[in-house]
Amino acid sequence: MMELAIQQMKLSVAERGKNNPLVGAAIRLPDGSVHGAHRAHLRDGAHAEHSLLDHKLIQTDLTGSHLFVTLEPCGPGSRGDREKPCAERIAEARVSEVWFGIQDPHPRVDGRGLAYLREKKIFVRQFDPDLQEVIRAENADWLAAAIQAAGKHQAGVSGELFDRVFLKATVADLSTAALNFYRRQKRIKHTVDSPGFRLHLHDIGVLDGAGIDAHLTGFGVILFGSKPRRFVPQAGLNAVIHVSDELEIPQRFDSPALLIPDQVEEWLKKNFPDAESRDHMVRQPIERLPYKAIREAVINALVHRDYTGKDSSKAKCHLSVTDDEIAVKSPGGPAPPVTLAELTALDAGVYMRNTGLVYYFAEVDLMEEQNLGMKTFKLLPKSGYPLPAYSFASGLLTFTIFRSSAAAAEAKVATAFAGLSDETRSLIGGEHENGWVFLAPRTAITALEYARAIGVTERTAQRHLRHFATLGLIERVGAARATGYRILRPRSRP
Repeated sequence: MMELAIQQMKLSVAERGKNNPLVGAAIRLPDGSVHGAHRAHLRDGAHAEHSLLDHKLIQTDLTGSHLFVTLEPCGPGSRGDREKPCAERIAEARVSEVWFGIQDPHPRVDGRGLAYLREKKIFVRQFDPDLQEVIRAENADWLAAAIQAAGKHQAGVSGELFDRVFLKATVADLSTAALNFYRRQKRIKHTVDSPGFRLHLHDIGVLDGAGIDAHLTGFGVILFGSKPRRFVPQAGLNAVIHVSDELEIPQRFDSPALLIPDQVEEWLKKNFPDAESRDHMVRQPIERLPYKAIREAVINALVHRDYTGKDSSKAKCHLSVTDDEIAVKSPGGPAPPVTLAELTALDAGVYMRNTGLVYYFAEVDLMEEQNLGMKTFKLLPKSGYPLPAYSFASGLLTFTIFRSSAAAAEAKVATAFAGLSDETRSLIGGEHENGWVFLAPRTAITALEYARAIGVTERTAQRHLRHFATLGLIERVGAARATGYRILRPRSRP
């Protein structure tokens, strides 16, 4: 169904002279029949969802149907008075599940459609990561324009942190090092102290004007301010290396956000110098820590944290290194549409709580295709590290890189059984324990996938899954060849 929606997407027709997204939609009705449509399927400018629901299937009862659309449906307030937003139309049609390809970063949408669907108790899931990449590639030009518009718009929402003009923060409070880094990455000809460069900073929402007396916005303070915490206390990153029970090496990174990833890596390498391999004639350095994965995690924390939520001014991003694990914590849970289970399974797609920060970090090539570092994290086992894990507790989202298999195994067992009653724990035990440890962080599974992962026959896998269903931990969905199981209680690490 996802691939069918993408096939429809490729048939989309843009309006003359406009940079419209390519969007495809496919729907599976309860009777098993399948229908598809694309943008401008029946008339210029018509959204794929409207072409499908209001034209092709206008006389059809869609109750309980599953809709697959390549782009987040537009939500309330996104289309003015011209037409009903797609998310509202989907809810009215009593569709039970909506699968979407990528989030719409345009400021008129930007998560509102997905939030509306969830409010209406519609089950929302995202396409597989490889298919998300296909959609982004086909829409590259439109996405670039939409993200840029979102960045500027986010600095235009009255009262928000990023838009706020800090009257005590002037051009003199900008970091020359951060500005030069940005200038080099963007290949800007103007020098950082020139009127032309100040005009550029004004155009991208960093300054409230182009003169020497201009003030910094929230974006300017966080990204380019020489001392961000002077104006935004929750900015920056605190770090600590736990050498022993008695000895810690703390470090505060109060620099502009754009410089922190490099500074963190330099600090860690100073405290964990590379070893040398003697397996070859020429000595080769061996990295003591997975620096690329740590960089991605730190960038995620800085970019996707909750800067404006309750008590956000008291919360900081934090990096902790022990003998067993490397943990990066950031305030706020996963930003919808991403779920904790998707993060834990390393299958999360793009999410942009702070669209403008995503734009700026992407502009200087500091982000892995804006995709949360999932590719990098999945490759950790090739470097000798177990797969990492996510958890959420006490208002902090924690990403953990385990430094040993033993540490990873202990954490996974604790995660799987957290919050379950003693009776349920005892009923899971024995031959089912490894199976539940595998299932707990996931959202859905088939018997064949379970059998391959656990190393049992498919018949045994079906018996295990029936046992978990009896305990109320999973539920069966679909029938015949389409039978699968939905995990009802994925658990976060305590």
